[in-house]
Amino acid sequence: KEEALYSLIYAVGFFVLNINLMKISLRETLSMYKDISKSEAYKLMAYTDSLTSIENRNAFIKMENEIKIDSNTSFIIMDINGLKRVNDTRGHHYGDKLIRRAAEAVKEAFSPIGSCYRIGGDEFAVICQNISENLLKETINNMLDKIEAENANTSRSVLLMDMPSAEKATITPPLCLRQPISRCI
Repeated sequence: KEEALYSLIYAVGFFVLNINLMKISLRETLSMYKDISKSEAYKLMAYTDSLTSIENRNAFIKMENEIKIDSNTSFIIMDINGLKRVNDTRGHHYGDKLIRRAAEAVKEAFSPIGSCYRIGGDEFAVICQNISENLLKETINNMLDKIEAENANTSRSVLLMDMPSAEKATITPPLCLRQPISRCI
């Protein structure tokens, strides 16, 4: 009887926590859109990732279909390794922090030269056009260097680079393609 009561209390608590997290997420999403018209808000919601505020998979697919893809078009694909392990050991709140930090790193590094997207749970993409291969490599290396430096100077347990700890996640070195994603699958 006592175990059933504790199970019920736990389930109700978990339910209340999820409701509160959804309310917070909705409140943050709505605050992003309060100064724009309804149609602009719907369009923004359709093409913006609510967790990271960068463009989402819909925007990525739209852009891929609209742009002229040639030898000067680059697709950079990245993902976070170990996110499931972080979610399982530290909780989804930590996993969300990791996703937001990865999005910040991608946006900070690549927004001056391309468009940044979150295309999956832990996957990010960048589309660059008319960028030299040297600038692209330099930007990728600068991003990885910044992440490595941040990891060396932080006590946070949510890190983006490969570290010898079971609870830390990594960001895979970017895969750079000079062809459309659909041709790579």
